[in-house]
Amino acid sequence: MIIDFLIGLLGIIAGITFFALLACGVEYLIWKSKGFVLMYFTFFFLRWEKDFYDREHPGKVKLSVTRLNQLFPTLLMMSSAYPLEKARKGNRIVMIVMSVISAMLFFFICALTLLAPSTRCYLFLRFLLAGGVGYCLTRAHYALKQSGTPSGLQKQILEIRDVILKETPDPLPAFPFAHPEFEKASLGEKVVYLGIFYRYAEMRNDLMAMAEAAHAYEKLGTLTLTETGHTHVDGTLFVYYSFREKNPELAKKYYQHSRKAIDNDMDCNGRRKLAYYAYYILEDKALARTYLEQGLWALTVEDPRMAKLERTLEERMLGYLKSLLDNES
Repeated sequence: MIIDFLIGLLGIIAGITFFALLACGVEYLIWKSKGFVLMYFTFFFLRWEKDFYDREHPGKVKLSVTRLNQLFPTLLMMSSAYPLEKARKGNRIVMIVMSVISAMLFFFICALTLLAPSTRCYLFLRFLLAGGVGYCLTRAHYALKQSGTPSGLQKQILEIRDVILKETPDPLPAFPFAHPEFEKASLGEKVVYLGIFYRYAEMRNDLMAMAEAAHAYEKLGTLTLTETGHTHVDGTLFVYYSFREKNPELAKKYYQHSRKAIDNDMDCNGRRKLAYYAYYILEDKALARTYLEQGLWALTVEDPRMAKLERTLEERMLGYLKSLLDNES
């Protein structure tokens, strides 16, 4: 009985993994044919990510070992030229395809149960297909949510993101904190919302909004977050407590919690955060200037993940620190 249970559990895990990897492979080929570029692929403790900031081999895909990241293999493809609305509609097609595959797999499970002999080999196969059903239904549900009319906190996220992507001229419109939607949202949605809300508040230099987002981050129960989720939280809080609300103890705490990921973030935003941390918390001006120079160089790199408004923010923040260092030299 215990052996059968273990075989079933192994079959489900194998099924989820196999069909998730298969889906990622198909997804990669489809989006690559449309001109999309692979940004990253994550799986359990492994992460393959395109490095635009490698001076010798820009755009090289690099492998790193992380804390537990994604239970499902996950990839991100991006294209600045492909219409955003068209990409959203593609999610509905994904939902239909995944639903059809789920029905087919369920049919095979029923057939195996009725026709195949009761051996452990077929038991494993039935649970492997069951894992595939579970994965496909999960993807279908997620795709349906993405392709439908946004609501709740997701709507608030997209509204802020659209303003950033469309490069709305000054003055940037204000977005009040979405308290009712935030309370009802999942942990993952809360992390994404707080990240983009804080980033947008930085663009507007809205100190009260930044404080509200940072303090909301601290109240989250983040134990179940993936490596990426922890990095988003820690990456915001360590720089917030380095400069906006100076608190060396908290700044060091959040920096140390995701130190490896923070140190490896070579874009202009990542270098700027470390420069401010070195200047205000470590009080190491030489190290701050090193990070500053790396950040200024990173501004020259074409990175499809960074919108024009974000680049403008980093130019302003790096320029401010540069003026401080220059005046003290």
